[in-house]
Amino acid sequence: MRIDIIIPEKWDDLTEWQHNRIGWILFNKLFQGEFFKYAILMVLLTPKPTFKNAVKIFYLLSRVPLEDLLQYTDFVFDSEAILTRFRPYYKVKSGFKKVNIYGPSQRLANISILELSYADTFFYNWITEGKDIDLHRLCAVLYRPLNSPFSESNLVANSKLTDTIPLHQKYMIALAYQGSRTVFIKRYPHVFPKSKSQEKKPKKGKKAYHPFTSVINAMVMDEVQPFGPLDKAEQANANKFLEIFNEMLLRQKRQKTKK
Repeated sequence: MRIDIIIPEKWDDLTEWQHNRIGWILFNKLFQGEFFKYAILMVLLTPKPTFKNAVKIFYLLSRVPLEDLLQYTDFVFDSEAILTRFRPYYKVKSGFKKVNIYGPSQRLANISILELSYADTFFYNWITEGKDIDLHRLCAVLYRPLNSPFSESNLVANSKLTDTIPLHQKYMIALAYQGSRTVFIKRYPHVFPKSKSQEKKPKKGKKAYHPFTSVINAMVMDEVQPFGPLDKAEQANANKFLEIFNEMLLRQKRQKTKK
């Protein structure tokens, strides 16, 4: 008998069910040690909880030792492996009906620099203080109804919709944001330079905070002002904004070395 089982090898390969289930396991911390790895493995072997998939897994485990399959969980525990794909939308309750609220595209490709600034503030507060309120606020920034542009004045209304998203799913939203943020930092090294202390010996569990508000202000105060005044600059696409700002800083650095 031949069976085909596709096991995800990176975060962005997870199905929606696997994405939610791993979030639930990580957030609730119900398993410890080897049991934790086995729980993750069982999720990775199950693209969707169906009878057919259960039969496939039973057949696989009857022929392959469980220990030999644990290698497929490595990416979950690898600090270099990052999640950058957000769940496209959530169906949430709004009054007596349900509505869809939509999140950003992969790697925050369609987010504005102002939106990124707000999201980053709430993310940093949550990652350092661990308060659920900041996780709720982060999701209220990133998810909203279709064709509803980001606005500070809409955050309260958005939060009433995103508050219904389960906490373990919000945890995965935060992981996707963290992974996308890491991509920004690696892609634009002159905007987010490593401090000397980071280069020598990075402290475990601590990451340098790079506030995006300072990046916006620096761009606006520049003589060139490629995105115009503050109100226009805030609406610029974050990737484009950071790309141009990174080039400006590189150019300034080269000019200094010539003197």
